[in-house]
Amino acid sequence: MKKARFLYEEAATQENTRAQVNLGNMYYRGRGGEEDHHKAFLLYEKAALSGQSQAQANLAKMYCVGESVPQNGKKCREWFEKYAEQGNADGLSGLGCYYYDGKFEKQDYRKAFDLFLRAADRGEEIAELNLGVMYFHGQYVDPDFTKAAEYFTRAAGRGNSQAQFNLAVLYAEGKGVQKNMNIALALFKKSAKQGNENARKALNEIEKK
Repeated sequence: MKKARFLYEEAATQENTRAQVNLGNMYYRGRGGEEDHHKAFLLYEKAALSGQSQAQANLAKMYCVGESVPQNGKKCREWFEKYAEQGNADGLSGLGCYYYDGKFEKQDYRKAFDLFLRAADRGEEIAELNLGVMYFHGQYVDPDFTKAAEYFTRAAGRGNSQAQFNLAVLYAEGKGVQKNMNIALALFKKSAKQGNENARKALNEIEKK
């Protein structure tokens, strides 16, 4: 691992943006040496300014949570926009989350929905999960349990534990799908196995009956 870091150091000095991202990841996770999130940020920034998409995504996330840099909603949005402009599904989804959460500016469900839809068309599971939530609660769109079940099914099939839990609830209550406790139970178990606490609680409640 130390040798890999050394090789990435060499390549990063030659403006190899992929090497800069990989080296940043090693500093971020403390692989091959000490953990240093600030060095990781500087490497991501250098690569991102050269148009490296994964670096742009990493920068966006660090600005969103204020990791190694002061939290900055404007820069979070700008880097997600640059990432999304390259057609990356998780960039579209990340930007959708920005507008959906309303953490830095007023919530905009229309923009969020449109971005999630574009990302879901590319198979991005978080976007599929969030579309299911928006259809379930009627956010920007009319409530539609059938559509919610459709998107939860897609995300659950990719192993998303929250989607598995949400879909299990629909099967348990017969919303958007035919009520089926066997399927609900199987989905609760899959979700709980991945550490979803709500799924574990649901299983405990079922066992008490």
